[in-house]
Amino acid sequence: MRGDDEALPLASRAGWQEIERQHDPREQLALFAHLHRQICDREAAVFAQLEAAAGADPEATQMLAEHEQLRYETQSRLARSLHRRKQLKPGLTAREAADAIWTLASERTYLALVRDRSWKAENYGRWLTEQLAAALLPHQ
Repeated sequence: MRGDDEALPLASRAGWQEIERQHDPREQLALFAHLHRQICDREAAVFAQLEAAAGADPEATQMLAEHEQLRYETQSRLARSLHRRKQLKPGLTAREAADAIWTLASERTYLALVRDRSWKAENYGRWLTEQLAAALLPHQ
């Protein structure tokens, strides 16, 4: 559920590969936030329908669980990259970083701000970049 027909997993796509090649952590987070926002622009409405159906439909519940697990696995790659390069805040583990990314960069957050609070998608992308940097990177 990425809102497109491309068969490649997200981590194998050019946009994700660009994120992983980037060495500047703030730029890496900005690229990630941009990609996440593009995905949400395409599929957040479908996600909302799936989430609503999950309460009554076991198949929808399973699909939602699989989506969330795959999202966590993919976003964990970003956390591990920052950790490997020693770019995370002192004392922050890769798992804690992955949990923060997973919490902030979600369809639920996107929908809350863009759909429910009428934010422009571009503003959400900037906000997400700022929040990820504040949560993950040492203060400069």
